[in-house]
Amino acid sequence: MRLIHITIYSIFSFLLLFNLAEAKNISLSPAKLEVEMAPGESRQENFTIANETETTLNFAVGLQDLDFTAGQLTLVEPQIDPSPFSLVPYLTPGLRTFRLEPGQKMITPLTISLPVNASPGSLHASVSFTASKAGATGSSVASRLGGLVLVRVLGEAIPDGELVSFSRAPTEELIFNLTFENYGNVYLNPYGLIELTNLKTDQTVTIEIDPWFVLPATTRTRQIEWSRSAGLTPGNYQAKIKLNRGYGSIIDEEVVEFKIDGRSSFWIYLIALALGVGLGLWSIIRRRKYKRS
Repeated sequence: MRLIHITIYSIFSFLLLFNLAEAKNISLSPAKLEVEMAPGESRQENFTIANETETTLNFAVGLQDLDFTAGQLTLVEPQIDPSPFSLVPYLTPGLRTFRLEPGQKMITPLTISLPVNASPGSLHASVSFTASKAGATGSSVASRLGGLVLVRVLGEAIPDGELVSFSRAPTEELIFNLTFENYGNVYLNPYGLIELTNLKTDQTVTIEIDPWFVLPATTRTRQIEWSRSAGLTPGNYQAKIKLNRGYGSIIDEEVVEFKIDGRSSFWIYLIALALGVGLGLWSIIRRRKYKRS
């Protein structure tokens, strides 16, 4: 039998107004929470939110649905007719509002109640914590933190997805775009690597792709940037992606070839040469003046 896995990610941090430093000092934990449940079971989990600012803050707790438009994750208010993947109807925050003094923490309960007829597959939602300065008037929102909640329901899961595109972004930096489509009824966590090979020297470096979630019946695009690309020598390269779909040890592979222009390296060499010649001339002139004196 499959177990239900509920994963809560503290990944959303929307800074709307106010002081950026204050928003950075509001924390939500745990970053990841996994529990096991069965349909019809009700269970309480807890978030801990801490006010590490020097200001008294009021918090409002809300629930949002998740939406993917053009491969990008967005939050939307709950709909009257929610999607079959919405978890919002099954979540009940223990607190709707609360206040935290500077340095204070609060444990906020969240009840998850799955119906007995819950269909196998994935459900998802976001629990948000919106902070505002106590006593402030008007729209004085300091920050909005949220936890992403994913539920994998007990039953016959249908994991099905694939890498649908892999390309290099048209930028000077070395950035790769990969798009994954989830055809199944459960969320997937694809992961893998990119092998970058110099076609002249056969030297290969590996770029890791950390796991990332893709909700059912959605397409998600991710960018992978390699920070060490400035050290690559000019020439022709091949990038080969090996992406594990997150189930059944199935790996998708695609290859793109591209060229790294040597003009940047040429100008760096030219500038270094000019500086070297200039320093040499300056040293000769200085020696001549020293001898004359």
